[in-house]
Amino acid sequence: MQVTCMGVGGFPSTQVLSVQWRCRWGCRHFLLAASCLPLLCENSKDACNRCLNALFSSVLPSLVVYPVTLGDLEPVAEVLAQVFYPPLGLQRWLHPIHKLGIREDLRLKLAARDPHYCCLAAAVGCEVVATAEISLRAMAHGKYPYLANLAVLPPWRRRGIARQLLLSAEGVVQGWGYHQLYLHVVEDNLAARQLYAQLRYTPIQRTSQLWHWLGIPPQLLLCKWLP
Repeated sequence: MQVTCMGVGGFPSTQVLSVQWRCRWGCRHFLLAASCLPLLCENSKDACNRCLNALFSSVLPSLVVYPVTLGDLEPVAEVLAQVFYPPLGLQRWLHPIHKLGIREDLRLKLAARDPHYCCLAAAVGCEVVATAEISLRAMAHGKYPYLANLAVLPPWRRRGIARQLLLSAEGVVQGWGYHQLYLHVVEDNLAARQLYAQLRYTPIQRTSQLWHWLGIPPQLLLCKWLP
């Protein structure tokens, strides 16, 4: 397990904990939290886990970003269903169906153990409040890491959680050996575009005008080149 501190988003007063370790399948994982103490542990996996648990329980604030496992399906599916299918009006009767479909889709993805798939969750205390997925997607010149389904529950927005998820996703991509991360954003979502611009995501393509004619808001394809 490797733990390092770094500045975030041009705000030197804020530090982020970046924790890297390998699970029993050999996958590299990353954790982020809002502040930390330097730590380097080269012990066995069990010893590292003890160090990690002690660190998060005694030193860090409650926000933690971590890779989702099969045990996290229920809260992560709830976040995605709440954000993408808000249970308002008659939609509340369809909420269980939407959530069930999302849960099954996540279960299949995780069960496949694709080395180039990662679902991240952000939790405050025991509550999962946000999530994002990273996988490989076909682009014009091959397959590249693509971030999708970035979702933060409404009461927890504008608190830096989406930024933490993006930074953690970038670490995952670098762990895969890639140096580019792509994502889409709705063109008129100015708040999201501002966040991506702050993190140096660059627009490289706009969706076809046909989407607008079909009633689908135009989207921008963004890319960030990673070191």
